[in-house]
Amino acid sequence: MASWDMEHVDNSKTFGSHYSVKFSTWKSLKRAVRTLKELARSRSLSSKHTHVSDLESEIFIIKTHHEEVYAKDILLLRSGLPLPKQSNLFILSPYLDDLGLLRVGGRLRNAGLNIEQTNPVLIPCSHYTALS
Repeated sequence: MASWDMEHVDNSKTFGSHYSVKFSTWKSLKRAVRTLKELARSRSLSSKHTHVSDLESEIFIIKTHHEEVYAKDILLLRSGLPLPKQSNLFILSPYLDDLGLLRVGGRLRNAGLNIEQTNPVLIPCSHYTALS
């Protein structure tokens, strides 16, 4: 029997920016993602934990949009290869953090400040939250 666990579903074919524009607020989008992920977990035979946090929903939404917009760059970064100079992200020295989010790199990484201040998550201009 197939698992309903959304972590194992190809995000690019199931959830993307074309769905996020149907929500009037960031909060309603997060709530919908949280509900869908909880439903998927509750149907999974192996999962006992069904609660999904707001942070987990946000990460899922952002990672999905990253995969849509920056798929080639992410593939190179995961492979440990440098980005080509033609990449729109090249000058930002991007890297993937521990959660798989694409962040701005650079020298501020060594400044001892909060990661959100020194290395913010990249949000594509076409992303729903870029206008919020």
